[in-house]
Amino acid sequence: MDLNPIYIDFETFYGTDYSLRSMSSKEYVTDARFKVHGVGVAVGDGPVIWLTGADVDVFFRDFPLDQYDMVGHNLAFDAMIVTQRYGRQARRWLDTLGMARAIVGTRIKSLSLDSLGQAFGLGGKLDGGKALSQVKDVRDLTQQQSDLLGSYCIDDVKLTRSLFKLLAQLFPAGEYNTLSWTIDMAVNPMLFLDPVPLRQLELDEKRLKHELVAKTGVKQTDIASNQKFADLLRGLGVEPPVKVSKTTGKETFAFAKNDEKFLDLLEHEDDRVFDLIRARLAVKSTIKETRAHKLLGKSANGLFPVHLNYSGAMNTHRLSGGGGDNVQNMTRGSLLRKALVAPKGYRVIAGDLSQIELRGNCLASGQTDILDELRNKGDVYIRFAKEIYADPSLNKHDNPEERTVGKISELSLGYKSWADTFRIMLRAMANIRIDPNEAIRIVRLYRQTHPMIAQAWKIYDNWLQIMLRGETPYMDHPINLPITLKPDGFVLPSGLEVTYPGLTRYDFDNQCPVPRDYVAGRDSNVGLAYRNERRPGGYAKVHAGVLNNNLIQSVCRDVNMVAAEKIRRDLPDIDPTARMVMSVHDESVVVAREEYTDEVKAMMQQHMRTPPAFWPDLPVDCEVHDGPSYGDVK
Repeated sequence: MDLNPIYIDFETFYGTDYSLRSMSSKEYVTDARFKVHGVGVAVGDGPVIWLTGADVDVFFRDFPLDQYDMVGHNLAFDAMIVTQRYGRQARRWLDTLGMARAIVGTRIKSLSLDSLGQAFGLGGKLDGGKALSQVKDVRDLTQQQSDLLGSYCIDDVKLTRSLFKLLAQLFPAGEYNTLSWTIDMAVNPMLFLDPVPLRQLELDEKRLKHELVAKTGVKQTDIASNQKFADLLRGLGVEPPVKVSKTTGKETFAFAKNDEKFLDLLEHEDDRVFDLIRARLAVKSTIKETRAHKLLGKSANGLFPVHLNYSGAMNTHRLSGGGGDNVQNMTRGSLLRKALVAPKGYRVIAGDLSQIELRGNCLASGQTDILDELRNKGDVYIRFAKEIYADPSLNKHDNPEERTVGKISELSLGYKSWADTFRIMLRAMANIRIDPNEAIRIVRLYRQTHPMIAQAWKIYDNWLQIMLRGETPYMDHPINLPITLKPDGFVLPSGLEVTYPGLTRYDFDNQCPVPRDYVAGRDSNVGLAYRNERRPGGYAKVHAGVLNNNLIQSVCRDVNMVAAEKIRRDLPDIDPTARMVMSVHDESVVVAREEYTDEVKAMMQQHMRTPPAFWPDLPVDCEVHDGPSYGDVK
């Protein structure tokens, strides 16, 4: 499909207590205070015009928008106005912010229109955006204010058009549809929020926190304060754990939920210490309670927009949660998922690619025994659990904890995680505790029983060393990946690129690059890093495990997107009212009429069980379930 762009940028009333800083796009656009001051429009390479008043209504009534690709920066906002206020649809929604994430990535700190314009040599925004500040809290503009705002808007549209043309030269044409439906999920929602499970979740979290704090006999404010909490630990004979802050480089208390030394205190022989740690974790972990309260406020506002960031995870191009709701981070079986319900007469249908990263990693490395087990519908988790516990009698039904350890091993150790990280994952994902020596034993056992995956790490490390010299690595046997290697990274089947710009040897203790021939001391912390303007110091660490993770997650992202696009394409042939409403990790979520449920499920299974043409040997499989809510599909 050839591009047919129309560039649109709205300027709207906003005020001290009414702005996108404190409201979602849907809340802002559907609020009674909403008012369009004007809109900048350019059809293709035509002139940019500034429309106000009744001319805006006439334009959106008469213009054949459904024949055009609507382009804008942070387009979800403008597209929300078009769909919710004018009831119109574009052929596709093309967001230059999403395109910039995919192409520019972490090379510059900010992806605002102003920053991107300057980075690409297009110039920044007119007067630095001062025109906006002059109309804050002004509902009815004077002609002079409207003209000033119009000049600002016209300049923005010109800048967006120039930016789009540059990005379009680098953006894969096959990705425009995926870019579009990430916006479509937000501006054409089909899910409602049920307030009942949200109220229950909010109450449950408050009750749990109160009970844990009460058990310590200490004030909640003292538990929340770093210094006072440290004093509480010292009062029980425990020296508070410390770490070096990645942000400041200075020593600070290690009281975070993923700090190994802090979590070790959960195994302290003194129950009072155990109670204090649990209370601290509860007091500081307010995310569930906060999200429940926030979503509860939105539940009365009609349909729930699902905001996703195209290429939000910039090193893998996976989608990430946006809009402050982050549907990518809703635990299976949680009340949050239960709150997302289909309209009356419809069902939520979710298809999940089974163990896709595990399958991809085994195929990429040549770990054929695991692949054969998966092809034969075997349980690879209980298989490794039998190795861990040296017990061939273990089975899925009678040994759930042992199987869980096997599962987390298979899903995490394939990216070269070491024992400390493995212990944290066991605790975080399953509340299973093992001592450090046992963790080391399991990691070593994994590497012994997965020799091809371990061999692949050596190959990936060699690739990084070749890239460090500015040369292009070669695809070593038995590596089987559908990528094209480059001197600074690799190209995916989709045409998207994963790169490591400015790859260098790096001293992480002193936060500075060092020469390639630098002789590191025995206790020095020197490794490889690449430029990442979003990290402290401007560099991010990379090693064989990180490269392995990026390779598999990004290629599997393409696998998932190919299946999702086929599902989205075929949905209207079964149910013209059906829509894809979410894409969560390796899961495609659809809402369709009840009478078409079985037919939609069969179609989804067909596409999700067919390997993509670019990786035909991948043994894909899936599970597809349906229910009245998102929480009922697992």
